[in-house]
Amino acid sequence: MVDHYDGQVEYALAAYNAGEDRVDDWRKQGNFKDVEEFVESIPFTETASTCRPSCANAMMYKLLYSKG
Repeated sequence: MVDHYDGQVEYALAAYNAGEDRVDDWRKQGNFKDVEEFVESIPFTETASTCRPSCANAMMYKLLYSKG
């Protein structure tokens, strides 16, 4: 899944839960400025509640561990 979405884990997480076709449709229909905006706009409650915490945690780890 991650390869399919060119390394974008957020899209892969959403696709794992909701399906690739839905994620591809959501991406085509929305005019998202970044992947975070996409995650916040996921229309399925279960998919959103799976992706949002994972994405937030990943962002926190990047912030914590990128400072060396």
